Amino acid sequence: MKIANVYERKGVLFIRASSQTTTGVWIDDGPCFSSQLSASSEEVGRVVLTTLASSQTGIPHPKSWTHLNEPLLKASGVKTWSTFGKSARCVDVKQAEFIAVTPTKNGGKDGGGFVSVTSHVETLPSNSTAEDVGDAVKRAFAIAE
Repeated sequence: MKIANVYERKGVLFIRASSQTTTGVWIDDGPCFSSQLSASSEEVGRVVLTTLASSQTGIPHPKSWTHLNEPLLKASGVKTWSTFGKSARCVDVKQAEFIAVTPTKNGGKDGGGFVSVTSHVETLPSNSTAEDVGDAVKRAFAIAE
């Protein structure tokens, strides 16, 4: 499986791969890519598909969790996850036999973070075009809170 987390804050999308550690935990991993939510569906989908391709399994389990969000925080220009998360929305994209695009609800720091809105999962064929993936991500953000 491949996973990408697409965060939106102030009209900007921040896209990170999620990779599975040797202990089975999925964590945000690698660089943070960005795009405007208003960009073409093809561009948004291209960035999401590129990010999905960088998702891995078997990465070393972190000894420290303090620096995992640094690429996202640097890209967004904020200093803490708390600041970022207060006004962010998130869409999860998973790719295996098909691509699943799931909006989330921001539960805040006391509400469990981003919670999947499973009643609105959209599935696409695994060989979908960048435009189709971008369209699905944009539709998910219309539902995400």
